[in-house]
Amino acid sequence: MRALPALTTRPTDERARHADGIDLPDVNGTAFKPWWTVRTRLDALLTAKLIDLPEHQAMQRFRRDLDVLNNLPASPLARAGSSRSAGREDHLAHRLDAATRLHEVRKRVGSERYALLTAVAEDASWSVLGRATGCRDVTAKGRAVAAIKVLAKDRVTDWGRQ
Repeated sequence: MRALPALTTRPTDERARHADGIDLPDVNGTAFKPWWTVRTRLDALLTAKLIDLPEHQAMQRFRRDLDVLNNLPASPLARAGSSRSAGREDHLAHRLDAATRLHEVRKRVGSERYALLTAVAEDASWSVLGRATGCRDVTAKGRAVAAIKVLAKDRVTDWGRQ
């Protein structure tokens, strides 16, 4: 009979990685940030200087297009100034524009890179992405960074005026 592992209160490696993406509230004599901040993996790539600001912005535009295409509502802050009386035709036109841009991205970067970009936009963990692509999480992260760089290069040359 195999012995059970010793019980411990030490967090698992996956839990520790998750906790690295959360900034604690900070209220003291010099700062007033009374909320928890959850950083996305995309934000972490920018903080680690694996991507630069134009690449981060290209991914944000890509994520917004995915959200529009999937008919996901914008954040309450983004909706605060918009009127609910906007026409249905206008909404459908935005969805069509987003679908067209995403189709062009997929043609230019290829299916594999597009899947990586989608996973990063959906904030999939590096270990999940690694399992899906059949590689280690560090390798998956490197491939995702390379795909973001290709997307940003594509966005700057063709869609930089948006």
